[in-house]
Amino acid sequence: MLNKFIPILGKILPRNASLPDYALLYFDHLCAELQELLAEKSTLKAQTILDEALRKRSENSLSWNDLYLLDIHILKLSPAESLPYKARSLRKQFMNIVGEASYQSYLASKPPNFEEDDLCKNTAALLADSEYLINCIHLGYSVNSLVKKANNKIASQIVFLIIFGITFMLLGILFIFQGGIQGHSLSVPSAIFFGGMGGLMSLQERYLNLPANDGDPIGMAWHLVWIIAGA
Repeated sequence: MLNKFIPILGKILPRNASLPDYALLYFDHLCAELQELLAEKSTLKAQTILDEALRKRSENSLSWNDLYLLDIHILKLSPAESLPYKARSLRKQFMNIVGEASYQSYLASKPPNFEEDDLCKNTAALLADSEYLINCIHLGYSVNSLVKKANNKIASQIVFLIIFGITFMLLGILFIFQGGIQGHSLSVPSAIFFGGMGGLMSLQERYLNLPANDGDPIGMAWHLVWIIAGA
């Protein structure tokens, strides 16, 4: 079953697909932030990741994985006193991606506190929690790109079929009025056409209202694949 749907995912979101413009702006910001940190605390691994990301940027082959690596190393190189501010920002991003219900479940797990009084004893735990949030955030970004790509693909197919069907019906009406078609009507082809359009619109509505799957982006991705596979 898995082998059946992996090619579908590959067609929807190619491995080397270029990032959208807003992601490239985010990438430029991450690069600038990491370069600033490396000027104060240089590490070979972080510098290598930055150089590789810049190379991919010039070749237009960046992926969300590259942005994730930059974000992780920015977190690791950031001074401890900036960690509470980073944690607040990450938790807000996380809530926007997974939704309120899943975010409340996350809070119920009692993540480490980032108040200044508790920072010294919670630094390691807060750093680990922030790494987890960055992982979830970037995975969510990747799945959102998948959904948007599928949206564009299905919408373009619907527009093409509508234009084709309307053209076919207009030509049929023209032939009937000119006597080119005797003893026939367009009722059956019209019913088939509008029925097909209804099915396509229903398909589009289904995946535009994908369930959050309790904050599981992989579950949402597989749900999307099932919908597209049944198209």
